Amino acid sequence: MLNDGTRAEVVTPQSEQDVFTHEQLQFGELLSRELLQLLTHLKDLIECKQTKPEIKQYEQKIKHIVDQIFNFLVQIFKERGYWDESEAATMERYISAAKEIVVFSLLAHLKFDSDWAKPSFHNEIHILAVIYAFLKVFFGLLKSEDIFQIRNTLNKWNQKSETSGSSTSPISLGKFALAMIIALAIHDLGNILETVQEEEGGGGENPKEIFHKVYHAKDAEERSKQIASVLISHKFNQAVGAEERSQVGVSVSISEADITKIIELVQYLIEQTKFQPTPSTESKQTPWWLLIQIIDQIGGNVVLLSTNPNYYVSAVAGLIIEILKVNAANGINLTNFLNFIVSRLKILVPDEEEAKKVLALLSGNEFSSLNEPKLNKADKENFAHIVEILKKAFPDHQVITDKTNQVSLTISQ
Repeated sequence: MLNDGTRAEVVTPQSEQDVFTHEQLQFGELLSRELLQLLTHLKDLIECKQTKPEIKQYEQKIKHIVDQIFNFLVQIFKERGYWDESEAATMERYISAAKEIVVFSLLAHLKFDSDWAKPSFHNEIHILAVIYAFLKVFFGLLKSEDIFQIRNTLNKWNQKSETSGSSTSPISLGKFALAMIIALAIHDLGNILETVQEEEGGGGENPKEIFHKVYHAKDAEERSKQIASVLISHKFNQAVGAEERSQVGVSVSISEADITKIIELVQYLIEQTKFQPTPSTESKQTPWWLLIQIIDQIGGNVVLLSTNPNYYVSAVAGLIIEILKVNAANGINLTNFLNFIVSRLKILVPDEEEAKKVLALLSGNEFSSLNEPKLNKADKENFAHIVEILKKAFPDHQVITDKTNQVSLTISQ
């Protein structure tokens, strides 16, 4: 019985909805803060890389960021119901395996970069930047800003799989997010690795990396797909373990069929990273093609540019070094490289209003116009900076530039 003067509050369907909306807003604000915190740690890592840090300290910073990435995902999975408590043990193993793959990939890039000892583009920073860009997109999806139609495409993907008679369960949005992060982590390993090899008997914590001597872009995606197959099979089986497989009444196993399904999806996503100067109509209609292209070619660069513009210019120089190491006689147009974000976005998303939405989403509204001056880095200062970097990278060559900002190398006489 209520005390005198106390008024009973009638809970209506509308008030329940208001409470739910308020809780959603609070959760969204929490995730927004965590994304910003993650970006702060990435910015710190970039600054640390520029000072040539002690390697173990740097590795720890990388692993801490990876922990943050997966903690962010787990919160989303649990809040949005992508984490079924009846399958909690299995999901934990999915996440454990995915985390191990991401760390392996990042440290492989770091090893190669340490031996490379020159500015680079396809390195651990690029991988973390594109993963962060995907997290921005995935967070936008949760706020009903699914501008890449991820959810609808996944539904169609699962329907097609069901129609083909697949016996495995549909891929949930949570597992798709994990597959995306694995694909982004692995997609450039083919540039630096010939392959990875399992130890005899399948033992060992990690497969052995067989490195290229220089960046090798030709057929890199095919090598990355092969590497993905080995890593996923190794890490997913390792995450479950023989002892856990034998437990009765505990849902911990990941079937071989499910592992195969993850491998196929990851390989498919890696295939979509192939660069096409002029995208074909067929490619544009391929599931998740635009998402992958935007994340890899635009998103990672926007993240770098918004966190550390100086590092971004050095990374562009690194990309040019990677190219010239293979084709030393070819000319490189510096303007095209430094103004790549806007020019490429116009090709990928011809509708200007849609392109502006992509920019705003990826940059947290820092960039919302294709005419934003900060996006175009082609100026005399940056040209001079890149030329100086190239001179140090190629001491036995002359670095020649012309009036059209074309830079090329010739053997010093």
